[in-house]
Amino acid sequence: MGYLYTLLCVAFTVVGQALIKWRLENLKSKFSTDYSTMVGGAKLFLDPIIIVALGSAFVASFFWLRAMSLLDITKAYPLTMLSPILIFVYAFFALDEKVSIINIVGLLFTIVGLILVTRQV
Repeated sequence: MGYLYTLLCVAFTVVGQALIKWRLENLKSKFSTDYSTMVGGAKLFLDPIIIVALGSAFVASFFWLRAMSLLDITKAYPLTMLSPILIFVYAFFALDEKVSIINIVGLLFTIVGLILVTRQV
């Protein structure tokens, strides 16, 4: 059950980060200068999508606390490395961000490292 909580933590973390990036990309074209100031940045906290994204981070924290109560940190924490992997895939496919061969090699190293660290001995 602890692994399920860890994966739910990762899922809610990724959803929150993806929503924030998606929303900021949409706002950039409409309000290019307003959000670069402190006052404009504070307005972001009133944006409904940003509020949902922050709520997602809060829920992720709840699942992380639950996972920590059930698993050793050496078993749970490596699974959080799924977050950058999933965000990388999201950025490439959904946001059309450019990636280089070096980025892909780094991603593959992360995946191999995740497999090695979580492997049962």
